[in-house]
Amino acid sequence: MQRDYSEFVSYYVQNLSKMLTYRHNAMLEEIGLTYSQFRILCSLWGSEEKTQNEILKDLLIKPATLTGLLVTLEKKGLIVRHRGENDGRSKYVHLTEKGMALHKASFDILDTLDKQISDGIKDPCRDRMIACLSDLLAYTNELDLPELPASAQAIKDDLERNTTKTK
Repeated sequence: MQRDYSEFVSYYVQNLSKMLTYRHNAMLEEIGLTYSQFRILCSLWGSEEKTQNEILKDLLIKPATLTGLLVTLEKKGLIVRHRGENDGRSKYVHLTEKGMALHKASFDILDTLDKQISDGIKDPCRDRMIACLSDLLAYTNELDLPELPASAQAIKDDLERNTTKTK
């Protein structure tokens, strides 16, 4: 008997994850972020600074992936990296004011997306989890992106003005 991957919770979780990552990226890019960059900022928003190793543990990603993302965030002026004073091997990362300023707009976007997809959850019971995830996956696939929240729209407008000035 041939097994079908759709018999497994992981099928729905993986597909839902991919779909949600796409939706997060589509909206976060309006304020100059990717979902991966947002996850790093999330790791930093709750603390003054963290080591790169602490961020790796938070996000469960490969060191090379983190390094590339940190370089991009640094170029955007959202973070600053420096070596530890007591241990030069440790690399510390902290947010700039510009990085901190993205907190509200980023979470407004996540709230907007979460509210939109939560309508697709019909039953929270464990016994119905696979069916619920299947429904949610199909539901999310049919949704259009919502309008940007006002806080995110303001940042988008600023980004567009700055881009126009530099051309």
